[in-house]
Amino acid sequence: MLYGFVPLRSGPGPATAMVVAGLPAAAALASANRNLLLDIGALIGVAVLALIVIQVGGTALLVRPITSVLATTKRLADGDLRARTGGPYGAGEVEQLRHSFDEMAESLARHEAELRQSNRALRAISECTQALVRATDETELLREVCTVIVQHGSYPMAWGGYPEAGDPPRIRPVAQAGADDAWLRSLTMDIGGDGSGNGPTAQAMRTGQPRVVNDVQTDPQFARWREEAQRHGCRAVVALPLRNGATVCGVLTIHAGEAAAFSQAEVVLLSELADDLGYGIGALRSRAENRAAAKRLEESEQRFRSIVESSPMGMHFWEMQPDGRIVFAGGNLAADQILAISGRQYLGHSLEEAFPGLAGTDLPQRYREVCMTGRPWRSDFVRYNDGRIQGAFEIQFVFIKWTLGDDFCRDQLGLSDDQLNDWSFNMLRALGFTKEEIA
Repeated sequence: MLYGFVPLRSGPGPATAMVVAGLPAAAALASANRNLLLDIGALIGVAVLALIVIQVGGTALLVRPITSVLATTKRLADGDLRARTGGPYGAGEVEQLRHSFDEMAESLARHEAELRQSNRALRAISECTQALVRATDETELLREVCTVIVQHGSYPMAWGGYPEAGDPPRIRPVAQAGADDAWLRSLTMDIGGDGSGNGPTAQAMRTGQPRVVNDVQTDPQFARWREEAQRHGCRAVVALPLRNGATVCGVLTIHAGEAAAFSQAEVVLLSELADDLGYGIGALRSRAENRAAAKRLEESEQRFRSIVESSPMGMHFWEMQPDGRIVFAGGNLAADQILAISGRQYLGHSLEEAFPGLAGTDLPQRYREVCMTGRPWRSDFVRYNDGRIQGAFEIQFVFIKWTLGDDFCRDQLGLSDDQLNDWSFNMLRALGFTKEEIA
């Protein structure tokens, strides 16, 4: 029970009586308890609602983004470089983290693609180096390099062409891999700057610099070849000049199956491959020219030997050594018959050793002067006696390249190879001597 006390006064003095009232506690506190329960219920409702909001909002704003990042990380670790958390990206630190993560994954994929492209170029370079070592024919070398580029470099097509004279000059395909011959033969590429000369292959031939078409579907310079290129699965093209010294001797053109396939690093590597190929082609051409020159020289020497051996005029051949000695290099049968000796026994001997009777004369010095100056000398009458050979002889120098040497004729006398290889060529007349002086 709850009690209340009220004093009763009749005047200013002390209370004369006391009123006491009693009320049950349950009845007195019923309203307060009801309000308290309502307040507690409302507080619990707010708390439950707050927990629900935290759960739902936390999942959307924190748990889900982090879970997405973790899942994407696992996909990247498994080798799926296309994995991304995906946009759109909202505000907040977690969203910024997700955005940065996707940018990092994009950069990783881009670098991996560039590395893959560089690796395929390096594989092609390695195999092409082996082809260069084995090569004996330039057309076969170019064909093997194109095959290596397609098989080991994983490019769909590669072909090489050489410049061909004409009006206008054009590029003639000579080797290919990955494309049918009919299409390659149908290509028309002028080297000039108009029309078909605007394509990457003609530009590389004309400028000596690599040319790249990142997308044949959109590049206007590739318009005339676009349909056939697409039919053969080609989306990007790089054309590389083949240099032989300072000369562009051809072009190597490589096609890729995807757009923007040739990164700058890959173009640098493929340019090195093209430079090696150009050097190899130049070396094979030089080797072929040397073989042809050696064959011509051998044939020329055989003709000369035949003429010398059949000549009724006695001939001796002498060479001046670096120390100034004049050494016997050979002679013909007529000389042996005239002198009644075998010249073979004097091979490698000096003039004074072979013919002692000349040691005290001016003939050894005359021989040296002829070798050093290239000017002819003759004597109508020389008396000789060394106990083996005696008599009077006429001596004259025959001015031909075999007595003077090719280098001396070219470098000192200024004669060309065509002149030296011409059997009707008169060296003395070419040097300015008159008929009377020669006679």
